[in-house]
Amino acid sequence: MKRVFLLVVPFLLGVSLAGCEAGDQQNHTDVDNLEEQEGVVVSIRDPEEPNDDDAYAEWYYMLVIPDIEGVDIAEKTKDELEDLARENDGAYYNVPPDLYKENDFDTGAKVKMYWNGNQGESSPPVREAEKMKFMQK
Repeated sequence: MKRVFLLVVPFLLGVSLAGCEAGDQQNHTDVDNLEEQEGVVVSIRDPEEPNDDDAYAEWYYMLVIPDIEGVDIAEKTKDELEDLARENDGAYYNVPPDLYKENDFDTGAKVKMYWNGNQGESSPPVREAEKMKFMQK
């Protein structure tokens, strides 16, 4: 019995440590498995009241456009910003409240957005933000 115990305990310990190590590696590669886009936040819509028709009603809705440093976004209309997004491969992002609050910022901020590669067929497309990183204002 003692022999079985001495064989089983190290085996179980090894299996559980290997599982923990695999979990750590997965956490470090999360961003590696996501698409990314760096750009400027040109509009932010605050969350709305929850409703059954819109699963994202309680989320923030942001338009992010790359390569527009030097463009005065303050004077642009929504349509002009969307045209600019189409020209520069910009996208709308649905951002969960907890993720937004971790990175609290305003329009004009430079960010890096991460998403799983899926996007709506609209133009500009709509993506679900998995992670985001504030770069600068």
